[in-house]
Amino acid sequence: MELKMSKSMLIKYFFNIFIPVVVFCIPCNEVFTMQMKLFFVSTVFAILCFAFETLNQTAVALALPVFWIYAGVAPAAVAFQPWTQYVPWMTLGGLVLAAVMESCGLLQRIAYWCLSKVGNSYAGVLWGIGFVSAFLFMFVGSLVVPVAALCYGICLALKTGKSKASAGILLVGAMGQLVLAPTKMTGPVIAIGIASPTVGPIPLLGYFESFWVNAPVFLEYILLIFICTKIFKPDTPINGKEYFAAQLAAQGKITVREIKCAAVLVLYLVYILTYKKLGLSLEWGMALLPYLVAVPGIGAAKDEDFRKINFGFIVFVTACMGIGAVAGSLGLGAILVELVMPILEGQSYYMFFLIEWLLLVIMNFVMTPLAMEAAFSVPLVSIGMAMGINPQAVIYFMLNAIDQVIMPYQYALYMVSFAFGIIRMGDFMKIMGIKMLLNFIMVFALLLTWWKFIGFLFV
Repeated sequence: MELKMSKSMLIKYFFNIFIPVVVFCIPCNEVFTMQMKLFFVSTVFAILCFAFETLNQTAVALALPVFWIYAGVAPAAVAFQPWTQYVPWMTLGGLVLAAVMESCGLLQRIAYWCLSKVGNSYAGVLWGIGFVSAFLFMFVGSLVVPVAALCYGICLALKTGKSKASAGILLVGAMGQLVLAPTKMTGPVIAIGIASPTVGPIPLLGYFESFWVNAPVFLEYILLIFICTKIFKPDTPINGKEYFAAQLAAQGKITVREIKCAAVLVLYLVYILTYKKLGLSLEWGMALLPYLVAVPGIGAAKDEDFRKINFGFIVFVTACMGIGAVAGSLGLGAILVELVMPILEGQSYYMFFLIEWLLLVIMNFVMTPLAMEAAFSVPLVSIGMAMGINPQAVIYFMLNAIDQVIMPYQYALYMVSFAFGIIRMGDFMKIMGIKMLLNFIMVFALLLTWWKFIGFLFV
């Protein structure tokens, strides 16, 4: 059978191989050792695989730490050190809880109940979707695919077809899962997990503290929904209240399984709010409590729920964290700070954040957000700390920047919504361009000022 490959994919393969080869050709010296060269070659190759999707992501993530050990770049204790941290286990716990909520129908019940209250107009549908998506993200976890499917079902029921109305419904749902990432307590855990082995421990903000610190992001999200109600307003009025009420009725009476799942969710949230008083670990508690859904007689999970979980994502996250751990063991953070600080010397913190925002927005055209977190968390945090900037501020600012896209391919989680085929490219680019401009204004005119005012900006 003849294998055909598109021209664009051939170009991706070329650069995927050519760039690491160029790095390998750089001569070694006292600073750029063979260990460091092999680290850069393997890491650049892996990041390009993640960005271009030229090789299976999970396979590359599994092979990367093994290569480091085999090539003598780092010992196993360093290469696999991220598996001993809370990040992969807390992330996995969140995926388990979300999968069971979707499986038992609790997620859908919450969504349809909220939408049945406000869906008597197109604007009401958008505000309802915005609230539901944000609520599920803040209290359960990343549910991009279920929320996108829910929004697609709404479009089919309202018969909006391929239109600006459909674009508004699907994109508001997606933005509720992505724009608010900086406001969620667990939003920065991956970047923190990548940076901490090199720069030192970076604590998570508390549940309400993350709201307070990132309050301007909520205003940005509200403005985005308002803008969508105006620019995506359909030509004929839409009333979805009856549809949502019918869907809620179709859910039937709440089941024992849903009640059990809700009880675990409530316990999960209570723990987040009370762990300090109890003297317990926040991160490891969040990693453990979701598995109550599987306890016989208590839980609500089924065997198939666990089979649906994307364990490859956990491997990928941990491999990205491993990049930071190995970079730290090689002393790359200190070297980078020594090279870059003379350039930034005398510059304001605004200049640092402007460079960070522009770098990440530009790199988003060729790299995935997670690949950017893997590549830039350590250097940006190291440089920021050398300037006296709070490492938490550097990371939360990164979460704002990596969400700025113009085309669907730039961020797979937006691509999920676009892939249903009822969003016109022009509509997508219009709202994302407005969103990028709004974010630039908000972070530089409001967010940094707010951080300075509350004492969060500097260490």
